[in-house]
Amino acid sequence: MAQNLPLEIIDHITNECLPDIEALRSSSLISKLWTITAQQRLFSRVSIFPESVRAVPSTVDFRGSEEYSGYPFPQYILDGSVEEFKKHLGETPHLADFVKELHLGTSMRPSFTTQTGLSYKSEEVADSAFTGADEIVARFDELESMSLFFAEDYDWAKLTFMHESLSHAVGSSKLRYLKIGHVVFATQSQFNELLGNCVALEILVIDYVKIGAAADSETGQEAPEKPRLRLIELTVHTEPQSLSQIVQAFISPSSPVDVSSLIRLSLWCEYPQKRKYNLIGPICSLLQKTQCLQHLQLFACLTGMSFL
Repeated sequence: MAQNLPLEIIDHITNECLPDIEALRSSSLISKLWTITAQQRLFSRVSIFPESVRAVPSTVDFRGSEEYSGYPFPQYILDGSVEEFKKHLGETPHLADFVKELHLGTSMRPSFTTQTGLSYKSEEVADSAFTGADEIVARFDELESMSLFFAEDYDWAKLTFMHESLSHAVGSSKLRYLKIGHVVFATQSQFNELLGNCVALEILVIDYVKIGAAADSETGQEAPEKPRLRLIELTVHTEPQSLSQIVQAFISPSSPVDVSSLIRLSLWCEYPQKRKYNLIGPICSLLQKTQCLQHLQLFACLTGMSFL
């Protein structure tokens, strides 16, 4: 009977087990007896945190929630270490193809204070964080959405051991959405290399990313001879100096992104107290390259608090 468990009662079973979520996590129904269609729903979203992995069913609003909630979903199906999840994928390798959305990074944790009640602090990240996660990410060939988001600035160099697997993940022919948050790239070439691996990306969200200035060898250098990525939506939230560097990266000849296809563009930064950043020039250059733009939002950086 369990092998033919109707799909329509999966959500009901999940809800009934919420008071005793451990029973659901440990149930053999999850990995062995539920139908393939059921497993596709249960393992469609995966979050990889420092030294832990969680699987979230498709019935839960996933995008962005783990980043800001400050606590894990009560509905997550699987919760364990990276090594445990690797073992689980080894026993049931077909589950990797069911993962459509991936979140990798850190989150805010609840912290109680006497003055404000509930507040949040960022999750501590050790140098050994995400060890072994590269072997998990390398298995995900069917990703449609990916979030690389940290609660505080995180050096891209610390993920060197994962660069190959992350490049594989963003290179999925089905990946349409990518969010990068609080990642620090030392140079434009590092940023361009990551985006250059994308082949089908349509929506890119950049949240408080920092990019170093282009090296002298990169100035005026043309992008490699291959089709450029044609984005339809670009959103950038960051600081004034970072906004200037990010826009420069997109209008640089070495950029792997073709911004002429943009339909929606949103640029936001904290209003600079001193106008010492060259924002107008790069942004105007970016706008001149767009040919299909239908929706434009400029927050504070050019127009104060008004919207265009």
